[in-house]
Amino acid sequence: MWASAWMDDANEAVAPYIGLPRLPVVEWPDAPAHDNPRGLHRKTRHLVEWANRRPFIWVDDEISSMDGLWGAYRRFEPWGWKPVLYAHEVVLNELAQELRPAAEGVEWFEGLPEDEQRKVLHALVLFCGQARARQDDVPESIARSGVRPTHTPAVMLANWRFGMGQLPAYELTKSFRLLISLFSIADTRRRTLHCTKRCGHEWHNLPDPPRDANVG
Repeated sequence: MWASAWMDDANEAVAPYIGLPRLPVVEWPDAPAHDNPRGLHRKTRHLVEWANRRPFIWVDDEISSMDGLWGAYRRFEPWGWKPVLYAHEVVLNELAQELRPAAEGVEWFEGLPEDEQRKVLHALVLFCGQARARQDDVPESIARSGVRPTHTPAVMLANWRFGMGQLPAYELTKSFRLLISLFSIADTRRRTLHCTKRCGHEWHNLPDPPRDANVG
């Protein structure tokens, strides 16, 4: 099945060159029926509806963890949507749920290349939004993080600004500590209010990591 914006042209322009037979094609609407949340792929809603409870695997070079998270939070698991957690998503959720010590998370983060650190901060901002973080969570987040309220990432967070991934490299660890704290507060509240009876969210059903395991 082609889920390409090329639609049936993919059968002529691509399939013969990669050894595929002629395949059916997902028909895309002329205009989306809904406004998508920021970061959600334009195809996600339509594909989940098209699947109509059938299991499916979607291969695309543009989808991200946001699509899996959105699908799960919108309760599409019964429709065949099963999000797969990437390694960094597992680590971030383990830290938020205190399955791993915060110091271990900081050590992991500081061991990443700078471009990966910025990607992790971007993911954390999305996670905070999905967990329904609130601006009144910020004072506790700053207190938990150990970051001084006068430091740039804390000032940004206090003003509900989330562009920490664009800050200089020396500000990234402080940004990580702040966002992990915010995510932990919001996610704990969400689990307490909505996920008390073992919900279906993959990230709320993580096994305890081995005590001698290193994050990777």
